[in-house]
Amino acid sequence: MPRFSRKPSPQQSFRLAEASKQCLTERNISLPQAASQIGIDASHLSRLLNLETTPDAGVCNLIADFLNFPRVDVYAKAGWLEMDGIRDEETPGRLLSLELEPEALTRSEFIFMNIGDSLARVQYIDLLRRLTNK
Repeated sequence: MPRFSRKPSPQQSFRLAEASKQCLTERNISLPQAASQIGIDASHLSRLLNLETTPDAGVCNLIADFLNFPRVDVYAKAGWLEMDGIRDEETPGRLLSLELEPEALTRSEFIFMNIGDSLARVQYIDLLRRLTNK
């Protein structure tokens, strides 16, 4: 099960910085353009990409939405989550073995993809508990 860590050091955000830089390069988007589209100051984005500061949850959400990455993946790449080798894209698929109705599977995937929201995390854990206690 994923674990939240204490505030990670900026160096622990290395994977997020690298993935972000790669996406910006592939999309041919400048740092100022990206910052504007993400909704943060260009100097703040620069400090994140240069490992001078750690993104908080709100900035992780903005980056995830901009890059079209699952939020939980961004939290892991930023050092906020220790995934213990779990790939986040595997989690909704694991629910398939529980023989969910299509509506329940869609709901669980939505909750998982929005796991940055504390209510969504609670709902997801509750859903898993209900499904595994059948």
